[in-house]
Amino acid sequence: MKKSFIILSGFFFCRFLSAQMFALPESLRVGVDFWIKIYAHYDSHQAVFYDTQTYTIYDVLDLPKISKEISSPKYKDDVKKHYTKIADALEMLTSKSRSNTLDPLQKKLDVIIKKNKLENIADLSARLRNQNGLKSQFELGLKMSGRYIDEVEALLKSQGLPTDLVALVFVESLWNINAVSHAGASGPWGIVKETARLSGIHVNRFTDERLDPVIATMAAAQYLKKAKEGLGEWPLAITSYNYGYPGMLRAVAGLNTKKIDVIIDQHDSPIFGYASKNYYQEFKAALYIYQNREKYFPNLTKEQPWNYELVQVLRPVSIKALLSSKAVSKDDLREYNPGLTKYTLEGDEVIPGNYTLRIPKGKSKLFYERLKTIPAKKRERAKWKISTKYHAKGHESLEIISKKIGVIPDYIAEKLGESPKYKPKGVINIRSHSYAFTQLKNIADNIIATLRPTKIADRIKP
Repeated sequence: MKKSFIILSGFFFCRFLSAQMFALPESLRVGVDFWIKIYAHYDSHQAVFYDTQTYTIYDVLDLPKISKEISSPKYKDDVKKHYTKIADALEMLTSKSRSNTLDPLQKKLDVIIKKNKLENIADLSARLRNQNGLKSQFELGLKMSGRYIDEVEALLKSQGLPTDLVALVFVESLWNINAVSHAGASGPWGIVKETARLSGIHVNRFTDERLDPVIATMAAAQYLKKAKEGLGEWPLAITSYNYGYPGMLRAVAGLNTKKIDVIIDQHDSPIFGYASKNYYQEFKAALYIYQNREKYFPNLTKEQPWNYELVQVLRPVSIKALLSSKAVSKDDLREYNPGLTKYTLEGDEVIPGNYTLRIPKGKSKLFYERLKTIPAKKRERAKWKISTKYHAKGHESLEIISKKIGVIPDYIAEKLGESPKYKPKGVINIRSHSYAFTQLKNIADNIIATLRPTKIADRIKP
């Protein structure tokens, strides 16, 4: 009994610490409640029409269901038509020339407006917005998270960060590691190219490390740690993940406050839009559902953690030769190494020397045996394979070019016999093995040493 009490107390203590770190001002609770409904009540075939300031829900349009997809993109004309009907009704109901004869929709909206004391607001129609329900997607995200979440939490902890930050992955991608936003953010953590470069991970023709849930976590962790150190409060750091660090610094300085609710209400910037203003509420909603997932998704079964070993390719090898040798299958290569680009997986690229691959657990011995069957001449030719050609115009230094295309900085300079500051003009051959990458083995060591060491160490064997 005493032992159970200690465990239970620890659980509640962690929740207490989380509540302290990720404080929720009273004025933001209504927004969090709304996003909880979007994530866990309204499903993917439903379009929710609501007021963006009070989160009052006016109506819900049920669309035909599409398996594993959100219905509104396919039925966008129906959504737009219903939106227009609601907007026209709101405009009429709040105007001086209000009609005495109301249709069923208008009557319904009239009751909602009066109940929520919105009748004296003239711009209600301008505040109207619609949002897809995401219940099925959130449930699927919870299932998929089981595959990666042990390692993601381990890395966050290794960086001295609260593991509750995993809720950001639900907000950004719902654990779809191939997610791409309209702004070009990719992967489970929704990272844009510039943030990837600043965080020390690589996006090039060979690999897009934003799609690797482990490597991307390291980039997100570095950003969040610096943002928290600079801004001082987690609500600000989390909002900056969407809005940007410089913008949040300006907001804090301009209003002379670190209160997230004041900033959301008063900060005025053309790029501090609806998504940024709602980002922290979405995080809190996702975190609450994740912490109470048994309540919202009682029959949920998570995927099993991916079960792999690490192998290291000491010398460059072409993907075609690797697949022909049957050291690893293309499906396994894709499944366990999601950062490899389509060019690589289709055999157009070369795995650089010292690159670490994930392969299914128990297959490392076979991998190395098969690797030895690839002729030395093929390995040597792979080293000199030209991947692409860069047309330099004379105004970019070799240093800038290497960062732009994701090549090891010293590589181009050494080949041209120039310093990294040299500004070339003309065609530069980029060889496959020169692409930069993150050493996965080093990250794996962090994972093993940190959280759930026995569970993870069993499946990571460099």
